[in-house]
Amino acid sequence: MSVTNTIELKIKEFIGRLAEAQKYAFFSAIIFGLLAHGFVLTNRLSVHDNSHCLFDLGASYEVNRWGLGILYKLMVLSTKTFSLPLFNGFMSIVFIGIAAMLLMDIFEVKSKLVAVIIGGLMVVFPMVTSVFSFMFTSWPYFLGLIFAFQAARVLTKELSVKSLIISSLWLALTLSIYQAYLGVVVTLFLVKMLLDVIDGKTESVAAYAIAGVSSLVELGLGLGIWAVISKIFMKVKNITPNDYKGWTEPYNIAKFPKVFVNAIKNFLTFRMEGINALRYLRMLSLLIFILAVVMIVMLLIKSQAKLAVKLSSIVGAALIPVAMMVVYLLSTSDMFAVTTLMIYAEVFVFIIPLILIERFEGFENALVNKAAQCTSLLLIFCTSVVTIGYVYLDNAAYNKAAIFQEQAVVYMTALLANIKATDGFSDDMEIVFVGFNNIADETINEVARKEELDGIQLEKYYNSLEEMLNYGVNIQFARDHLGIGNEKMVMEDMEEITSLPQVQAMPTYPNEGSIAIIDNKVIVKMGEAN
Repeated sequence: MSVTNTIELKIKEFIGRLAEAQKYAFFSAIIFGLLAHGFVLTNRLSVHDNSHCLFDLGASYEVNRWGLGILYKLMVLSTKTFSLPLFNGFMSIVFIGIAAMLLMDIFEVKSKLVAVIIGGLMVVFPMVTSVFSFMFTSWPYFLGLIFAFQAARVLTKELSVKSLIISSLWLALTLSIYQAYLGVVVTLFLVKMLLDVIDGKTESVAAYAIAGVSSLVELGLGLGIWAVISKIFMKVKNITPNDYKGWTEPYNIAKFPKVFVNAIKNFLTFRMEGINALRYLRMLSLLIFILAVVMIVMLLIKSQAKLAVKLSSIVGAALIPVAMMVVYLLSTSDMFAVTTLMIYAEVFVFIIPLILIERFEGFENALVNKAAQCTSLLLIFCTSVVTIGYVYLDNAAYNKAAIFQEQAVVYMTALLANIKATDGFSDDMEIVFVGFNNIADETINEVARKEELDGIQLEKYYNSLEEMLNYGVNIQFARDHLGIGNEKMVMEDMEEITSLPQVQAMPTYPNEGSIAIIDNKVIVKMGEAN
C-alpha cells in the first residue's frame, strides 16, 4: 500500500468514527461562520488593537497567558506573526467547528437539526465578532476554546485519577491562552452532571457528589498548574505582571457578595454586555431561558433517578447561570470590567435547551406529550431566529467598523496633509500631538441615522469617529495603515509641553493656529490636555 493510500485510509477511518451530528455541527459552523464573518475575513478592519498589532499576538506572559507567549515564540522562530484576516479568521471558524464537534460528543447529541443550530450558534455568537477586532490573536483564542471543551470531555467520559490529571492539564492550557474560558469548562461540567441525572445514570446522591467534587478538584488543580507555570515564566523572564483591569489587585472577600449580585443581575437582563442591545434579542433570550427551566423541571420529574438525586441536581442546575457568569467573579477590583470578549460561556443560554430536546419526549400523559412537542417546536424556532439575528448583527458590526475606518482614513490623511503644509515645516521636526485623547473637532459630522449604528453595542466596535480617534492608537494607525509618520511623531500631554503659554493659547484642531511650530517642534493641539 502506497503512502498516499495509507493517508487516505486513515482519513477515511477518522471520518468514519465521527457521529453524524458531529459532521453536521462542524459544517454548520463553517457555513454560518462564512455568512456571519465573511466580510471581516476579506477586508482589513483596523479597530481597537488590530490597528497597531500587525505583527504580534498581543499581551501574553505579563497577563499570565504563557501559552500565548509560547505560541508567539514558535511563530517568531518559524512562520513570523501577521494579522491575517482570511487565514486567522478562517482558522478561528474551523476551531469553533471542532469545539462544536466535541460538544456533540460530550452530550451525545444525535439530532442533525440540533447539531446544525448549535454549530451555527457557536460561531455566530457575537463574542466571536469582538474577538475578530483582535484578528492578530483570534486563532489562538479559539484554539484555547478547543482546549476548554477537551478539558471537560476528558473528565466527563471517564471519572478516574488519570482522567482528572489529564483534564487539569487541558484546563491549564486553556487558561494559558484565555482565562475567560474558565466559565465554559465549569458550565460543561454542571450541564453534564444534570444530564446524567435526567438520563438516570446517576444512581445515588453520593455518585452525584463524587462527580461534583471531582470537577472541583479538577478546577483547583488546573488553576494551580496554570498559576505555578505563570509564576515560573514571570521569574525566568523577569517580567512584572501587567495590572490590566486590576488583575493584580488582591481579591477582597468582603466585596464578593456585591460582585455576585452584580453577576446575577447582568445575567437576568440578558443584555450580554451589549450583544443583546436590541430588544427582540433580549426578549428571545428570556423566552429561551424560561423554556429551558420548564424543560429541566419536566425532565427531572420524568427521570427514573431517585428523589434525593433529583433534589441534589436542582442545586447543581441552579449554579449553571453562575457558571456562565463566573468571569464576573474573577476580580473584586473597581478597575475590573467584563466585556463582550469575555462572555462566551453565555452562549449556553441557547445551547442547553437544544441539548434537552432529544430527551423531551415520551411523556406518559398525552396532553403533556403534546405540550412538550409544542415547546420543542417553539424552541427550535426561537434559536433559529437568534442564529439568523446574530448573523445579521455580526455583519452590521463589521459595516459599522468599516464606516468609521473610512472616515478615520480621510480624517487622518487630511490632518497629516495640514501638518506638512504648515509654514516652516521640515521632515526632521518632531510632531507632538496634544490632547489626542480628547478631540474637540466640531466639523466631525455624525453618520446619517446614527441611531441605527447605536443599536450595535459590541465591545471594540466604536460608536463614533471621535471614539475611534480618541482611542489612542491613532499615530500607529497613521504609520501602519496610511504609511505616514515616523518615530518623531509622538503623543504628548506632559506638563512641560501643555503648560507652555503658547500651547495653552492655541485653539484646537482644525481651527486656524491649532498647528504651530514651537521650539522647533510641530505642536498639533487636537483637544485640551487632561
